[in-house]
Amino acid sequence: MKWTMDQVNEMERSQFIEIVGAVFEHSPWVAEHSWSNHPFQTFENMYSSMIEQVNEASLSLKLSLLRAHPDLGTRLEVTNSSRDEQKNAGLSQLSEEEFEEFSIINKEYTEKFGFPFIMAVKGFGKEEIKQNMKSRIHNSYEKELETALQQVSKIAKFRLLDLIEQKGKLTTHVLDISVGKPAAKVKISLLEVKEDQQLVKLGECTTNSDGRVDVPLLQAEEMKKGTFQLEFHVGDYYRMKDEKEHLPFLEVVPIRFVIANETEHYHVPLLLSPGGYSTYRGS
Repeated sequence: MKWTMDQVNEMERSQFIEIVGAVFEHSPWVAEHSWSNHPFQTFENMYSSMIEQVNEASLSLKLSLLRAHPDLGTRLEVTNSSRDEQKNAGLSQLSEEEFEEFSIINKEYTEKFGFPFIMAVKGFGKEEIKQNMKSRIHNSYEKELETALQQVSKIAKFRLLDLIEQKGKLTTHVLDISVGKPAAKVKISLLEVKEDQQLVKLGECTTNSDGRVDVPLLQAEEMKKGTFQLEFHVGDYYRMKDEKEHLPFLEVVPIRFVIANETEHYHVPLLLSPGGYSTYRGS
C-alpha cells in the first residue's frame, strides 16, 4: 500500500513512527525525533527533516543506525526492504564461491570500521557492489563513517519513494508590489518548450482575487520533466487599472523554468511592479 502525504500528515505519532520510521533499518528514533516537524509541507520537507535528525544525532546513535543494517549477501533473516533490495541486486542468488568472497570482505570491513558495509544497491549488480566494497575498505574511519551515513540517506530516500505516493504540481501567484496587493484578473499562459525551442501551448487561466489560480496549472499525471514557460499578460492588467490609459512598460512577462522532478511541488510566483518584476521558486 502506498500512502499520500495528506495521509502521512493525518497520522498519529505512533503510526508515523511505525510506518514511516521503518525506512531507517530498525531505527524508529529517526522518525520519532522528526515528529516535532509534523505535519510536513512536502515529501522533500519530510525527508530533509529526517536526514537532519540523523546528521545531528550523537555518534553512538549514528553507529547504532549503521550497525542495524545487515551484511550484503547475508543468508540470515532480514527486513522485507533489505531482502527485496538485495534480491534485485542479485545478492540473494550468490554461488558458494561468491558467498564466501562476500563474507570475507564483509568480515574485514566490519573488523576495521566497527559497522557493516552499507550501500544503496538499487541499480547496481553484485560485481559493482563487490568492487565498491574492495575500494571503500581502504578509506579512513572518518571518510567511511561519512560515506556510510550518506548511503543510509540514499536507502531511506528510495524506501520513502516506494512508501509514499508522489503527486507533483505546478502553481503560481501574482503580487503587485507597487500596491502591496494580489494582482487579480491577470491572464496566464502555460507553454511547453520543445527540444527545437518550439513553444506548445498547454493551457490558459486567470488569477482570482487572491492573485492565485483556482487549480494547479499542472498536477499528478500532467506533471513531467521538461522546460516550460509561463507568460503573464500584465499589459492588460495595468490597462484595466489605469484610467488615464498610459501605455504600460511591460506587456507580457515570460518566465522559463525547468521541471526536473515531476513528483515535487513547483511554485513559480511573479512579483510585479509597473517598471519591473522578479520571481523565485517557492513552495
